[in-house]
Amino acid sequence: MGLIRLCFKYNLPSPHSIILDPQPIDKWKITVKKSVTVYWKEKLQLEASSKSTLGLLSITNNENLKKASSLVPLNTNAVAKHRLQMRILSGTFTFQSERARFYGEDPTCTICGDAEEDATHCLSDCSAISHIRDPHLKKISSLLPPEFGPTSSKETALLIIAPSNFTNNKEIHQLCRNLCNKIITWRQGAINHNLNNPPLPSLAGNIPSLHFPPISVHLPVLPPSIPTPHPPLLRLKPPPL
Repeated sequence: MGLIRLCFKYNLPSPHSIILDPQPIDKWKITVKKSVTVYWKEKLQLEASSKSTLGLLSITNNENLKKASSLVPLNTNAVAKHRLQMRILSGTFTFQSERARFYGEDPTCTICGDAEEDATHCLSDCSAISHIRDPHLKKISSLLPPEFGPTSSKETALLIIAPSNFTNNKEIHQLCRNLCNKIITWRQGAINHNLNNPPLPSLAGNIPSLHFPPISVHLPVLPPSIPTPHPPLLRLKPPPL
């Protein structure tokens, strides 16, 4: 029964038909691999379209993602930056919107405070990071043909983390890796600064106004002071010689 369920799940021929018409082992392996790949690809795309953390992944081309990895130089720095891009793309990088969902925190961007922070906001909309993002995007856009450039905030974020959806230009891929790394590094530094230097709480309106009744103090009247006479000075005789 388990074999029948697997064949039905991955849209493979039934065990009975396989027995009646057996295939060479190499051909059968290719058939199984293709069917399993199609199943999980469709399942991932379906989940990506319904989950906010996979919103950018839902509009990517999986074949382009394979090409993107082949364009990454084999050095530690480039691989680490590419890994960061894939974490954001796959929804495993935690932004404030995810912290709100899992830990009940405020989803508002802790840097600019203008909107909920997700991947699109952080990479393409956050006003506090525009001084880093805009010069790099201007250079990247100058290398892209106009018809392939991003047309929305979501596509701008996708360009930064998955440039293979727009071009195979190695220079653009390198610029996007560096930009993504700079944005996330600056974001983390700003968050750490805010944690170490919290704003002082405003005390206005929190201190109750105190009203004390008037106090009457009655001091006793003292008699006029009488000056005390000083004792007479004593004249001492010098000792005899």
